Amino acid sequence: MKAPLLFEFDGRRAVVFGAGPTGLRRALKYASYGAKVRVVAPEIGPDAAARLEAAGIEILREGYAPEHLDGNDLCTAATDSPELNRRIVAECRSRGVLADSASSDPHADFTFPAEFRRGSLSIAVSTGGRAPALDRQIREQLERQFSPESGIDERIELLGKIRELALGLGLPDARRRIRASAELDLRELRTELSELEGLKRNGRPDLPEQLEKTGERGLMKKLRIGTRGSKLALTQTEKYAQTLRDAVPGLETETIVIRTTGDKNQTDALNQIGSKGIFTKELETALLDGEIDVAVHSMKDMPSVLPAGLILAPPPAREDPGDVMVTAGPLPENPRIGTGSLRREVQLKALYPDAGILGIRGNVDTRIRKMKDGQYDAVVLAKAGLNRLGITEENTGITIMSLPDSFVPAPAQGILAAEIRKDDGETLELLAKASDPEAHLQMRAERRFLEVLEGSCHIPIGAHAYLEGTGIRITGIFGDEDGHAVSGTIEAFEGTPEEAGEAMAHKLKDDYLAKYGPVPGRVILAGAGCGDPDFITVGAVRALESCDTVVYDALANPELLDYAPDAEKIYVGKRASNHALTQDETNALLVSLARDGRNVVRLKGGDPYVFGRGGEEGEVLYDAGVPFEVIPGITSAIGGLGAAGIPVTHRDCNQAFAVVTGHLKSEENELDWNTLAAFSGTLVFLMGVKNLGKIADSLIAAGKPAATPAAVVHSASTPDQYVVDGTLGSIETLAKERGVTAPSLIVIGDVVGKREKLDFRADRTLYPLAGKHVIVTRARAQASELSEKLRALGAQALEYPTIRIETVPEELERLSEEIERLSEYTNLILTSANGVELFFDAMDSRGLDSRSLAGLHITAIGPATAKKLQEHGIVPDFIPANYIGESLIEGLLPQLGPDARILMPRSADARPYVAERLAKAAQVTEIGIYRTVPDSGDDDVLRKLAEGKIDAVTFTSSSTAKNFADRLEQTGTVVPESTACVSIGPQTSRTMEKRGIPVTAEAEVYNLAGLTGALTKLLSQDGRLL
Repeated sequence: MKAPLLFEFDGRRAVVFGAGPTGLRRALKYASYGAKVRVVAPEIGPDAAARLEAAGIEILREGYAPEHLDGNDLCTAATDSPELNRRIVAECRSRGVLADSASSDPHADFTFPAEFRRGSLSIAVSTGGRAPALDRQIREQLERQFSPESGIDERIELLGKIRELALGLGLPDARRRIRASAELDLRELRTELSELEGLKRNGRPDLPEQLEKTGERGLMKKLRIGTRGSKLALTQTEKYAQTLRDAVPGLETETIVIRTTGDKNQTDALNQIGSKGIFTKELETALLDGEIDVAVHSMKDMPSVLPAGLILAPPPAREDPGDVMVTAGPLPENPRIGTGSLRREVQLKALYPDAGILGIRGNVDTRIRKMKDGQYDAVVLAKAGLNRLGITEENTGITIMSLPDSFVPAPAQGILAAEIRKDDGETLELLAKASDPEAHLQMRAERRFLEVLEGSCHIPIGAHAYLEGTGIRITGIFGDEDGHAVSGTIEAFEGTPEEAGEAMAHKLKDDYLAKYGPVPGRVILAGAGCGDPDFITVGAVRALESCDTVVYDALANPELLDYAPDAEKIYVGKRASNHALTQDETNALLVSLARDGRNVVRLKGGDPYVFGRGGEEGEVLYDAGVPFEVIPGITSAIGGLGAAGIPVTHRDCNQAFAVVTGHLKSEENELDWNTLAAFSGTLVFLMGVKNLGKIADSLIAAGKPAATPAAVVHSASTPDQYVVDGTLGSIETLAKERGVTAPSLIVIGDVVGKREKLDFRADRTLYPLAGKHVIVTRARAQASELSEKLRALGAQALEYPTIRIETVPEELERLSEEIERLSEYTNLILTSANGVELFFDAMDSRGLDSRSLAGLHITAIGPATAKKLQEHGIVPDFIPANYIGESLIEGLLPQLGPDARILMPRSADARPYVAERLAKAAQVTEIGIYRTVPDSGDDDVLRKLAEGKIDAVTFTSSSTAKNFADRLEQTGTVVPESTACVSIGPQTSRTMEKRGIPVTAEAEVYNLAGLTGALTKLLSQDGRLL
């Protein structure tokens, strides 16, 4: 991802290859920024040379050579050859030179945006090189908006003086005044500046009074403290706030609750859902955005490297850093011990070899309850958490067992992290009043240990440091994802805390290597199949789901990358002469990634060994000592022809087939045309559409009858598939008339004639949407159901999620409490599959199952909700005829008894209509347990929409329509008239119309089946709207 930043060019050296219009502009721009520039080009016109020389730019009239990069910091590849530009960029990356390319190259480090400057104001606009015309259009709009007549120069000058005076005077509300001043008009800014200048002239008469109140400048602010919403987080935050208030009399604090990724996902193991940042990212975003002044975390949850602009303040006194085992009684033989930490798991296996170590999630109370309910014999918890929550043996009836001193805690466990903005000296000064020197020393040592080892939730890692005499004693543990680990101690270390942590880290790393040796990654050469994403094998899917990196080519369906959502994706595709990387560079990349310990899937279109150069890559990996394996794939020579209705063999026609490369390089490497012409079986040429004429002519010249049936299949097994068939003598002319391009395969033989009966995709009753491109705007986790329905009808489904589902933790807790009182309810209404899953999760957290629903009248809105209920063994008593609130009211009200009491867990975004109407006839408890929030899809989908390549867009809820409309506005995309917009129901249609999205069709039945039915009815086989 490329992001804007300001870069100091003075004294930097830049080289530009090429002196065409682009190269000339780049060179002059570098020079205008103060860089020392050289232009290298074999030919430079006199006008260009004059402009370069006038700007003091060195000219070298030579062709490109790698040595030209020596001593340069920056490079622009602007030659006339895209292939040469890519080679230059690759060489730059190998040398550490930042590279820009005039060609579209995903490996370039930076691009030059459309830039607008007005005095001190500098604005850059970029679409990443995808829409330069739009860049210029936006820049021109900004130039008009910020013209000299707009007063922008005076505004910048006034704001600068206000900031300087507010900070210089040491006003307690300086930062608030600075932020607020940005909203003022010019007249108000002049007034504000006048007031501040008056304070400066009068010597700040109120300053002594403020100093007397606080004892120092700037400590009378209201401190906004951000924290997670869990019971432990709130408890420890309030204790910290009280510590601050005790240290700074008169200080006012406000606690602001912010939900994090770790709070939203309460099911998966911690070492499966991400790094330590899952509990901190959202808090850090609020901190950087100025919504809070300090973010309070458990220090052990902090990533080893903080985001730019944030620091940790000195912490308060440390709680007990150790772990304890919590049981309901004596441990049995072979106990089941619950923990979500790989560090604890490794050490528990050493202490209790016969124990079963089981994963566990949830807050402290939840884990203890699961242990009491018999799901575990014991759970391991941080002693600090128990102490902060006031949990003891006496008030809970549990047994708390201390673990040995050798049981190493997580780095900084028991320490509170107070994270602040780096430039907020006022808050740092305030928090220092409540800090503890020893805890600060321990934090520095243990976090440095974590940083050196690049620790995360995925590996066992722990450390504990403390003062020992005049030195530091530090103990640590370190290992790998497979559970191999080493531990050790350094005593009486003389040096800084950071040096102690670093020494411990290097010691354990050396011990680990000595004991286990380096752990190389491995490479899986996996076939992606030929186009249709369903043509991938189960083995390849499993490999993708567990890999660290995917290296993929142009023929691998990009939808397959969704099987590896967290993996790094590297494109190395080749199309004709357009190569992202050369084969040698790809080979080196695979070796390098594996030697870095990464598990790599090399995803190749078709089969890796059928003209996929998988054999070459395997040999390189073998020679480099890198473990690898091969997962075969369905080659287009078989699967692609099958999808086009052409069997590669048929008993009536032939008994053999040959697969031949159509990539003809030179006369010396010529195919044996005589043998191929005499072959009686099917001939299949891959990668040969460019040489179709030569292939046909050579076979005819060698004796193959010109009347032999032949066909070209374009984009086999995809919605864009089409077939051009004819004879060996006519196929080149027919293909040119159709404009056939790669990727296409050529088939020659009598089996082509079988297509008349075997082309199953031509059956429009089975594939009414064949060749159609449809955008699915549902949430990412739910899009697959609609996408699969569309693909089954022959369409290509392009997922562009506009929403995602987030749980509301406090409301889930409330639902859990209501579930304890289920016997008091007469009715349960569930409105979505999401609601069903969350409801039964809450049931499970209370140790209950579907038997607890006996006697309840259960309503499900829609078949998807009913189906999800049936998966839990429940058949709903009532399903409305139409899946909207009005239909629910009409059908349910007559069924309600006089003392009806309804529990209705559903979306927090749902219309209040249903609850309000039901409340007139019954007592209703409505709980908003989840909500939809905006998400963003791949903007390449919107580009295809703008280009008229999309046949329809589907909307399954008001939130999808609203957020899609927002995204259209943000990107300046307009829905073409030729694109249909199809709604799932009237409420969604009203939102679409309100947001300017035309409703081309609406489902008659308000569910996914009704939506796909409306879409099928709408689109004719010619692709026009009926």
